[in-house]
Amino acid sequence: MRFLSQKTSVAYATLLVTSFIILILQIILASYLRAYLKLPFLSVSFAFLGLSSAGLVAYYYFRDLTLKQLLFKVQALLQVFGILLIFYFCYFFQNTIQSQINPLVNLVLQDQIPTDQDVRSFFAAVYKLSFSNGLYFSLCFFVVGLIFSLIYKFFSEEAAKLYFYDLCGATLGCVLGSYLLNVVEISTIPILIALIAFIFALLINLRGEGGRLGVMSSAICALLAGGLLLSNTVSDAFHVRIENEVWSEWNAYSRVTLVKKGFDEKSGEMEYKFMLDNGAGIAHVVKFKPDDPYRLKPFEEFSAATLAFLKGTPDDMLVLCAGAGNDMVESYSYSRGRTDITGIELNPLIVKKARSTEEFHLKEFFERDGVHMIVAEGRTFLEATDRKYSVVLYSWAGSPRNTYLGITANTSQFLYTREAFLRVLNILKDDGYIGIVNGNKLKLLGSFKKSFAALGVDDISAHVVLVAPRDIVEAGIRSNMLAPVDNARLLVKRTPFTAQEVRLIQSNAGKMDYLLVYAPHTDGLDLHSNSLEAAKLIRTVTAARDVRAVLTDLSNRQLADYRPISDDKPFLDNYYHLPSLLSIGFWKDYFAGNSQLAFSHHLLHFYNFAFVLVLILAGALMLGATLLIKRREVRIRRDLPWLYFFSCLGLAFMFVEISFLYQFILYLGNPIYSFSVILAGVLFSLGLGSLASDKLCGSRRLNLRTIAILCAGILVAGYVYIPWVITRTLGMGLAWRILLAFVIILPTGFILGMMFPQGIKLVGRINRNLLPLAWGLNGYLSVIGSALSIYLAPIVGFSGLSLIGAALYVTLVLIPLGMPEEG
Repeated sequence: MRFLSQKTSVAYATLLVTSFIILILQIILASYLRAYLKLPFLSVSFAFLGLSSAGLVAYYYFRDLTLKQLLFKVQALLQVFGILLIFYFCYFFQNTIQSQINPLVNLVLQDQIPTDQDVRSFFAAVYKLSFSNGLYFSLCFFVVGLIFSLIYKFFSEEAAKLYFYDLCGATLGCVLGSYLLNVVEISTIPILIALIAFIFALLINLRGEGGRLGVMSSAICALLAGGLLLSNTVSDAFHVRIENEVWSEWNAYSRVTLVKKGFDEKSGEMEYKFMLDNGAGIAHVVKFKPDDPYRLKPFEEFSAATLAFLKGTPDDMLVLCAGAGNDMVESYSYSRGRTDITGIELNPLIVKKARSTEEFHLKEFFERDGVHMIVAEGRTFLEATDRKYSVVLYSWAGSPRNTYLGITANTSQFLYTREAFLRVLNILKDDGYIGIVNGNKLKLLGSFKKSFAALGVDDISAHVVLVAPRDIVEAGIRSNMLAPVDNARLLVKRTPFTAQEVRLIQSNAGKMDYLLVYAPHTDGLDLHSNSLEAAKLIRTVTAARDVRAVLTDLSNRQLADYRPISDDKPFLDNYYHLPSLLSIGFWKDYFAGNSQLAFSHHLLHFYNFAFVLVLILAGALMLGATLLIKRREVRIRRDLPWLYFFSCLGLAFMFVEISFLYQFILYLGNPIYSFSVILAGVLFSLGLGSLASDKLCGSRRLNLRTIAILCAGILVAGYVYIPWVITRTLGMGLAWRILLAFVIILPTGFILGMMFPQGIKLVGRINRNLLPLAWGLNGYLSVIGSALSIYLAPIVGFSGLSLIGAALYVTLVLIPLGMPEEG
């Protein structure tokens, strides 16, 4: 209580606590957006939308306040924030999520292929769900944003220390938020946040700022939140169930749900599948039969595991994206236990539940000799292992939402880049090969071309075999290969396929009613005429000297993106091709209502694009209205450069932050870990820079223009050294990678952290009433930056976003910033 008795200490404590709780809230929102929309970093947009709106409102309505008035408003706003969270989880969450989820998962449960109308309805519901929840969270951030605006305005001379405590609280929130996702039910966390807000409001009221009514209201709210927390912990009262659910749990990776598929007619047993993020991904369950371990025979019907046996029984194999061990059980049966099988699965919840469900007998299977189920991120395992395999099988991976949305934060996409393929080729035995089920094969072949080129092989046409179901080939395999749902199966061998191997593959594939689409040594083989047509396209890609030019030309003609993918642009399922918008043909199809690949992808991106446009227009209108209404108070020559300064800071910093977050998904193996760890590191280093800025700038060693040049310089340096460090240390343990990530971003964050507090201090001396407006514009441009990055990343790459940020910092050197003594 003595700590809260000092004027500035109250401000520091308030910012520390509020930053702590809203960063936990932002991580929860990121988890929801990842689960339902596959775009977790849009949580940044919604957060800054609320925070920046609060800055503009504070500029309009809150002018000169006394300390007592300030603290009264702070405690009241904290209570409102907590009430909003409790209302959300008692009513809003239940009504929005529950009403939308069951319709969304029906197709997944029934293993149905969605029609175009299903896809559009699906995404309309997903966007409605995500944006309605995101906007509600923005309201919560708005309330907290009012607290920030009022405190920064009242204590503008303490901006550097305030910013430090602000960022320290945010750092703690990032760290604790990701931890809580793994240890408690996700619906419990916001109630816990509300409880913290009520308790802190009670502490302020006990100082006498809110009177008896304030003490009573905050105490009652705290008791209510405590009761709800206990109720949800004991009875899981706020858990949202979906149809046929047996079990469900969240962790930092996803929401994992075990559901019943129905009775299998052959066995008469109930079948199960694991569903990730309410249908975003599927992991089928094949039960192990200890009394009949070899009951499954190869080539009776197609499964991903059959790709590993098309040219004989391998001595050993590696299964990536192993899920619940489906392919491992089948491969063990196909080989009659002779193949040594290693499976890699990222999500520990799937493996844990698969092991613990006695009906599946998978615990016994995973403990058999020659069977190794490893919980690890795929790329990290590939970089760390020195073992060589006969077959590396890419099992089913990705998400139905990836197929239609494209730009996602799934870690599995980093297994399909040219860098990943190069590593896989290096861990293959001389006669080994790779089998891939899903993903567009033209994109993959372009990436393989780049990988083989690093090994000195320019023409890979003899290293590739493709097979596809007979009905797909007869319907037109070439057009199928240009579609997002590509039914061709790809084999890529380290050494050229022999004629004998091609004949064996054709024979075994034929047993499953699969036909050769492309292979070397096909003279004398009976090939379908449609396969011959597709083979010309594949031959052009695999033998091209400049494969990127070939696929770029194809992209321009098909109005969709087929270019090779890399770690910097790992968008396997993205077909969004910006030049298509400039094509007359695209717009003819659009207005004619033709359902084609480009139309479907661009239509779904329009949801995000419309969101960005609305934000830009809203920001422009609010700024214009503010300058018009307050024209007597705003001096254009003095104030407009400062408004640009804070707007540019918001936009530039957001490009840098999103660049870091995306680049470190691969490095840390999880988008939520990247979000929490990298954001914590960025915020902590920003705080250190803020704390040091008073001393460095106060001694005249630095000014804002010098700092802006330093910011641009270190971002350009990071463009070079960050990818270099990530590539060479990816195989290290997670703890070391987290430590290295902190070290990598520390100098950048330290320098960037000096700009904002020094700007706040100088503007406070020139025109204190301008501070909330500057805060609001900074936030609005941050919203726009986070949303625009989704479109810019496929064009410039993740690292390229930081270069855009560097260019924006350079512009700050050119604007005429008025200093206090000039006002």
